[in-house]
Amino acid sequence: MAARYRLCILSFALLILANPAAGQTLKGQARASSSALISDGKTNSHHSAKAERLHAITERSGTSLNKSASALESVWRVKDHLFQVWDAEANDGMGDWLNDYQIRYTYTEGGLQAERVFDGWDEEIGDWIFDFLTTWTYNEQGLPGEVTDSSWDPLADGGSGAWVIERRVTTTYNDRRKVLVSTTEYADDGDFFIWSRDTYTYDESGEVVLQRVTESGLFGPLAPSRRETYTYDSGQLTEIFVEAYQSDEWMPLRRDSRVYDDEGRITERTMSSWDIINNDWLNITRTLTSYSENQTETISQTWSGGAWLNVGRDIETLDFNAGTATTVEQYWDASANGGAGDWVNEDYEELQFTEEFQLIGFIERVWSSDAWVDSRRGSAELDENGNTSVQLSQFWNGTEWVNEERFLFTYIEFDATASEREIPGGRFQLEDNYPNPFSATTTISFTLETPDHVTLDVFDVLGRRVATLVDAAKGRGVHEVTLDARELSGGLYVYRLSASGHQAVRTMLILK
Repeated sequence: MAARYRLCILSFALLILANPAAGQTLKGQARASSSALISDGKTNSHHSAKAERLHAITERSGTSLNKSASALESVWRVKDHLFQVWDAEANDGMGDWLNDYQIRYTYTEGGLQAERVFDGWDEEIGDWIFDFLTTWTYNEQGLPGEVTDSSWDPLADGGSGAWVIERRVTTTYNDRRKVLVSTTEYADDGDFFIWSRDTYTYDESGEVVLQRVTESGLFGPLAPSRRETYTYDSGQLTEIFVEAYQSDEWMPLRRDSRVYDDEGRITERTMSSWDIINNDWLNITRTLTSYSENQTETISQTWSGGAWLNVGRDIETLDFNAGTATTVEQYWDASANGGAGDWVNEDYEELQFTEEFQLIGFIERVWSSDAWVDSRRGSAELDENGNTSVQLSQFWNGTEWVNEERFLFTYIEFDATASEREIPGGRFQLEDNYPNPFSATTTISFTLETPDHVTLDVFDVLGRRVATLVDAAKGRGVHEVTLDARELSGGLYVYRLSASGHQAVRTMLILK
């Protein structure tokens, strides 16, 4: 019970600090900790964060990223991912890149991720040492049925070392390939105990999630912990109502409300918590977003003294001709402008991209003495296949640019035959996206009986095209494409696959 005890102590401390619903929050903390250990490096990469922001800006502008990383069907997969840091004292003061960690990926014959190994660099022995391993096992539906996280124990197996499973997540699905039950377990003295379990309820179609109930096994047998109920209007998610299970009953905890414009974009999002003393909702924060051609303005506010007070403002501008996307971050100074208050510049970010919306550089600046001052910059190199091979970031020390960190990528190709799973009988078929519902990214797969030119489009509930994921000739077999929907509004969407004489339509749900 040692592992359970340690997790309980850690989780209890987190619970005191955050004071949310126990099961869901602790599960999230555990997953976040584990994910940090096995990060593929992009989480900490300046370029990755910038790429996500670029995709968000272009999505909000209504641009379809046909060939960008947020909507890219590619036969290339990352094989190795090396992270290095710059040591100015190395190489007799000349400076040099020093290894820090690397990620190695393996895939199934169809190009699905099978393993991800995280290695750390040992400076003393001058070699890589095992650190963390994530393994995916797929069910008969071709969906992840089990995912395990393991750490390397050099003393196991008589000193030869072995991978020791620390966590596993098992998932079952309905016939619409939507998650029904997801169970997270942790290892404890050779056995597993259930940390948490999420159970989803859908409407009659099996497509639209209506409720998610979380049970916690932190302190023993599974017990109800958290419940989320989703409300929709015309296919758009308008409210997430969160409850915590206390004293044998469900108690209101938090509410996330959204308002949309006629284009289906979120214009107002309000977070509120339940006031148990006054038995009423208490405003916490809200964001107000306005849209114009190639520009988005978002104002964040906090509730204080019975009124909404400005906190920050982001202004994003997309310039197609210059190939740049800029973001100006400002804070509200209530004492400025003679006490009337005013916005004050804080940070500036410029992203540079190619005609195909591939991020190739960025620069960050900070506001100082009525002027923007350089802070950090980065660049990316693309190989002959259009894949990012090198990412470099530097910082400004006041007089010159100094190397900071570098990412090196190598790839493996899954071509029209190697990357396609066997077809059990010729068919034209569009699969349900996975995961669904989702909030960030989802994968869509489709099968072609014969080679054909196909298009795969995504539409909102008003019938407006929000993305074109595929518009190209594809070979016989099963293909996969990933949609990044981090900045799409929550709600119901339709995706349609079209080819010669064939068409198939399915729905997806984005939760925000």
